[in-house]
Amino acid sequence: MAAEHNPKFGTESIPFLGYSLRHTRRMSSEPRHILAKNVRALMQANPRLGTIVRLSEASGVSKGVVERMTKAETNTGVDHLAGIARAFQIPTWALLSEEFDPLSGVGTSPWPFEDISPQQFAALPDRRKGMIEAKAMDVYQEWEASKKDGAP
Repeated sequence: MAAEHNPKFGTESIPFLGYSLRHTRRMSSEPRHILAKNVRALMQANPRLGTIVRLSEASGVSKGVVERMTKAETNTGVDHLAGIARAFQIPTWALLSEEFDPLSGVGTSPWPFEDISPQQFAALPDRRKGMIEAKAMDVYQEWEASKKDGAP
């Protein structure tokens, strides 16, 4: 019983059993290539985790595994995926999503600034991003302290 090829859908089927096997020939749709693309994009969008060493330290995943992951050189275990996702504060499944956009995030609040886009922020030097983050943290801590004092 030979498999029959259906060129329209790119499938092979076994007529007697009725099973259909889908074959994907595009390299980019393989999970490890999607993962590599997403991790590289996340590293670029998050300078705090922008190097293999920083991401390794934050995620608990060895430098070698992180490097091979970013190059799509090997399959990756779920524990490694979970560690990377935790470091970026995103759901694990997002690392394997072809539609994932690291600048807009997943299930996060909308971009907080009206006059600057995520792309413009990402283009800033790390030092400037750090200054903005530090100022935002100061404002947040001041607000938290005022809540304790009964002010709105």
